[in-house]
Amino acid sequence: MKKLINQETHQPLTGAPVCQVLVIAKCEPMFDNGSEVINMTVAQDVRILNERIDAAFRRRYNTRYVLMASKVQADDAISFFMNVSPKGHRRRSLPLHSLKTADLDYFEQVIAGIHAHTHLTIYYCGFGPKDFWPSTGRPIEPKPRGIEISPLDW
Repeated sequence: MKKLINQETHQPLTGAPVCQVLVIAKCEPMFDNGSEVINMTVAQDVRILNERIDAAFRRRYNTRYVLMASKVQADDAISFFMNVSPKGHRRRSLPLHSLKTADLDYFEQVIAGIHAHTHLTIYYCGFGPKDFWPSTGRPIEPKPRGIEISPLDW
């Protein structure tokens, strides 16, 4: 039987089942999401996104797979979706992950990690005319698209 140990006090935890792993560590919160404080790094976000992309990408015949990065102005967050469009059927949008920061340097590092893993097309939505890639200075979304006009339809 394994003992669970509190990393802060180095005391064994009692009464906790073995199937639950409790890690109590000190860290600086990156952001506060209501009652829950989450601290993520670029590597963790890239790992989560790549795992979920692999799970959603099923390599089906006559099916278009497109990643979409959408900036949510109200929450200061960037959300990722996988749009799956089987030919002759309606498109489905699968939520993958959400970055709880609108920092474009962080976003660019996450995109570089996704590009290193997969060669799927990525569409950018919701980025304004003042949003530029930090490394190149080019606009993230060169031609803003309306909601009604989608390049993802067959």
